[in-house]
Amino acid sequence: MESWLRGPAYNCSGPCPTRLHSICHCRGVEAADISAPTFGGRQNRTGHQSVGTQRAVRRMATHFVLNTGAKIPSVGLGTWQSDNGLVGDAVYAAVKAGYRHIDCAQAYNNEKEVGFGLKKVLDEGIVKREDLFITSKLWNTNHAPEDVPVALDGTLKNLQTDYVDLYLAYSPLGSPGTMMVKAGAVLEHPVVVSAAEKLGKTPAQVALRWGIQMGHSVLPKSTDEERIRANFDVYDWSIPDELFAKFSEIEQEKLIRAGFFVDPEGVFKSIEEFWDGEI
Repeated sequence: MESWLRGPAYNCSGPCPTRLHSICHCRGVEAADISAPTFGGRQNRTGHQSVGTQRAVRRMATHFVLNTGAKIPSVGLGTWQSDNGLVGDAVYAAVKAGYRHIDCAQAYNNEKEVGFGLKKVLDEGIVKREDLFITSKLWNTNHAPEDVPVALDGTLKNLQTDYVDLYLAYSPLGSPGTMMVKAGAVLEHPVVVSAAEKLGKTPAQVALRWGIQMGHSVLPKSTDEERIRANFDVYDWSIPDELFAKFSEIEQEKLIRAGFFVDPEGVFKSIEEFWDGEI
C-alpha cells in the first residue's frame, strides 16, 4: 500500500531542496493525508458512493482535486513491471495519446528509461513539463529522514526532471483481511463482460471506467501502443446506474500477504513480523 507523506517535510527559506510540489512547505502547499476527491455526492456507511457521487464523477472525469488543491488526472500510465526497452516508448506513446499522468517508482527499476520517454515528449514540444503530473514513490528502506533527499535526487536524475508532482511513501498499512477481487478474474467476470458487450467497449475499458466512477485515479499499464490508446478511451461515455450496480456482485477474496514489504535490511524482516503474528 501507499500513503501520502505527512508534511511539511521541509521548511526552507531558500530554493526548494526537494523539488517536490506536493510536500514542500516552501512551495506554499503543505502535504496532508489523502482525502476524498472533491466532487459531489457522499459515501454511505459502507464506504460505497452514492448515485449522486457517481453522476458527479461522470461530469468531472478528467481529474480529481486533492486536498492540497492539486489536480491529479483520473487516468495515468502505470509503469510497474514494464520492461526496460519498452517503457520509454510506452511513455512517449501515452503522452501523444493524451495521458498527462505518469506513475513510476524507483523500486520498479525502470525510472531511467521512463525519463528518456519524458525527455523525448518535452524536447519535441508535445507537452510542457507543467502539463504533466508525475508520481514517484519512496521505498521502505529509505524512510529515514537523511535517506529521503538522496532517494528523491536519484529519482529526479533518472526522470530528467527538476521536480515530481507527487511523491508517495510505501508504508505497511492494512491487515491480513484486506479484500481484493480474485486475481486474474476481473476482465473475464460475467458482469464486466456483459457490460462491455452492452456498451460496445472492451472489458478493460469498462473496468477502468468503473474505477473512475468510483472516484479512483486509475493506472492502466501497457507497453502496446494500440492498447495504450484504447485504455484512454474512457471519457465520453459512462456505465449507467443499472449496470454499475451489478459490479457489487463480483466476489472478492483475501489475497494480500504483503511479501513486498519484507526486506532483510528494512523494518520488517519476515511476513510474521509484518503482521505481528496474525497471519
